[in-house]
Amino acid sequence: LQWVSEQAERGAEASERYDAVFVDIFDGTNETPAPFRDAPFLQDVHRLLRGDGVVLMNLHTGEPRLDGQCASAKAAFREAFHCGCYALPVRYQGNTVLAATARPLFGSKEALAREARANAVELGVCTFDPAPRLDRLAPL
Repeated sequence: LQWVSEQAERGAEASERYDAVFVDIFDGTNETPAPFRDAPFLQDVHRLLRGDGVVLMNLHTGEPRLDGQCASAKAAFREAFHCGCYALPVRYQGNTVLAATARPLFGSKEALAREARANAVELGVCTFDPAPRLDRLAPL
């Protein structure tokens, strides 16, 4: 947390910016600590991303306390990124993944599905079907 804040404050050069930042932090009570779910942290992360960079945050959900934390994290994502914010509940896992970009990365779920299928074919993962996952993808 301190490192991210210091890097954002000093103004990272373009060569020091990141394509992706993954936040997957839990404490002894199975919660993502509040400072990592708040807008100031996400605003710092936003400043450290490249123009097409993405931040992904894994949150535990499935009980009222955790669902409330996820709701507040969604609000913080909207405040920090303004657009290009999405939530993807993970089936049968008790998790929700939040994602945000500096700008929207796709015009529609259909366009993203076509691109994902093309990438899967190119990589030889022909059994991959993005449609069920994208059906759960929701803008924040």
